[in-house]
Amino acid sequence: MRFDVKAALQEVLEEVMGQAEAKYKECSGKRCRLLPVLLALFGNKV
Repeated sequence: MRFDVKAALQEVLEEVMGQAEAKYKECSGKRCRLLPVLLALFGNKV
């Protein structure tokens, strides 16, 4: 059975996005800067 890298990456991405969303939902009044956080997270892995 071949390991589906694309599916695995999609799964990880969804999990990280979910965690980030939950983490930054606290600051609903302010506009949260998610992009730099995501770039920092994925910049190390890609």
